[in-house]
Amino acid sequence: MATRIIIFLGTLLLFAISSPAYSQQGVEVDPEFSDAATDKIFHDYLRLRDALVKSDVKKVAKAASGMEEDFGPEQVKLKGLVQQIATEKDLVEQRVTFATLTSELEKLLAEDISGGTVYKLHCPMANDGEGADWLSDAAVIRNPFLGEKMLSCGRVTQEITKQ
Repeated sequence: MATRIIIFLGTLLLFAISSPAYSQQGVEVDPEFSDAATDKIFHDYLRLRDALVKSDVKKVAKAASGMEEDFGPEQVKLKGLVQQIATEKDLVEQRVTFATLTSELEKLLAEDISGGTVYKLHCPMANDGEGADWLSDAAVIRNPFLGEKMLSCGRVTQEITKQ
């Protein structure tokens, strides 16, 4: 009888570990892109997002400033958005522009992803209840729009993978 219980519990544990919900929870997936420039843009975007999570205006500006050189001449709109974030002195305005940057950047990442997953997350309370999206390399909620006030507000709305 004890052997049956041990076998049952072992089988149950293996099933739980192999389930998608378990394997994605808190595990960072490093997406790959067909272009090294896009890879750099995405990783610099994550640094910008992390600075917003910490609600540090100066670190946000520094991270955005560091992204300015990431964009080529055909990416004027993206470069303009990071320049706007870099020069903005108000955290709320930085976050509003970050939402626009995310929307524009999503198109580039979706076209260029060659492996792994980029997660699109949504906070319904951002921007005075209008909601806003951000991108991540993990299905973990760390809200860049509300920071410490509501760090875990949001949900994964899409998994961006190679098509």
